[in-house]
Amino acid sequence: IRNGNLIGVKGSIGAGKSTLLAAILGEINLVSGKLQVHVQSISYAPQSAWIFADTLQANILLGKPIDEERYNNVIKACCLDIDLQNFGEVGDLLIVGDKGVNLSGGQKARISLARALYADADLYLLDDPLAAVDPKVAKSIFDQCIGPYSLLRGKTRILVTHQTHLLVETDQMFYLDNGHIEELHIEQQTTIKPSNEKSEADVSDTKETDWKLDPSAADMNSIVKNETSVSGSIKWNIWLKLFTAPPLRWFGFLLMIILMFGNEALYDFTNRWLALWSGKDENEQRSSFYAYIYLGGVLCTFIVTLIRVAYIVYIMLCGSTYFHNQMLKGILYTSLRFFENNPSGRILNRASKDQQVVDESLPLALIETMEYLLQTLGSIIIIGMANPWVLLILIPLAPAV
Repeated sequence: IRNGNLIGVKGSIGAGKSTLLAAILGEINLVSGKLQVHVQSISYAPQSAWIFADTLQANILLGKPIDEERYNNVIKACCLDIDLQNFGEVGDLLIVGDKGVNLSGGQKARISLARALYADADLYLLDDPLAAVDPKVAKSIFDQCIGPYSLLRGKTRILVTHQTHLLVETDQMFYLDNGHIEELHIEQQTTIKPSNEKSEADVSDTKETDWKLDPSAADMNSIVKNETSVSGSIKWNIWLKLFTAPPLRWFGFLLMIILMFGNEALYDFTNRWLALWSGKDENEQRSSFYAYIYLGGVLCTFIVTLIRVAYIVYIMLCGSTYFHNQMLKGILYTSLRFFENNPSGRILNRASKDQQVVDESLPLALIETMEYLLQTLGSIIIIGMANPWVLLILIPLAPAV
């Protein structure tokens, strides 16, 4: 393929046209033969337009600095200027939804082509970029973007298309069938320079076939809504829903409270028994009765602690499963407007990161908080039993805690 030539590739569906472009891009391994690409940069317009949630301008620039002259030429060549007029004051700063949900198929295809053109590469691989536009617009885009007198004149272009009437203006034309080149036409380009002027009928047809902004519709500039976040402590009703989730519901919550207080009672009992044992005289301290009771208390405390922790984890697992199912049900039964307003990345973040917090962070924080709270309460009770006058000092401090 000579540098600066326009190459046309045609063939039936599944003949290997897109595979040929993928091989040039290095996305597939060559089983046989040799491929040499002597270019510094390649620009690719895929068959299925890729649009991300951002402004229309950002989708075209793709992170590159803006060159006003080239940008305007690309917009005009891709027939996007009429669409920008229909968008009103927003223009190319229109926020498009994830995957271009608020754009027509033709608009997405032309935006994808405009992105490839703006890249200013040495080699352009165009995989059927005109399939989603009507014939008049396709001919206009071909003449202004791809053809021999277009914006890409002097650049090497490989065009895959089913619109064979456009291939008469190519320098070379390949016909693929079952992955093999069946026909090869060289130097077939015509010398008729196309006119850039459009008739009134063409302009009218173009406007009719392009999607227009409906003034009665919602503000397209705000179709992708900003993410809202709430800071602060978790509300008590959320914790209550977490603890009373199916299948145990309130019974499971009450059983968890009983296990917590029972565990703390056993822990305080062993400490109190140890203090009582150490307060006896030397003869009574040697009695095995105190040792057996103490060992029994320690063993019971250990067993109840294991049961308590395992049960709390089970309750939290039931709660997180309940929240996950409710979230999934909400996503499945919501309207399509929700997916237009929220990019898929944001939804996945809520369904993965937030769910991870419910599964891991909340149980650990809850277990530690309850342990410290019950230990503090048990210590206050033991101190109060030893010296009730201390409670007169501790009780006024309770509201501050």
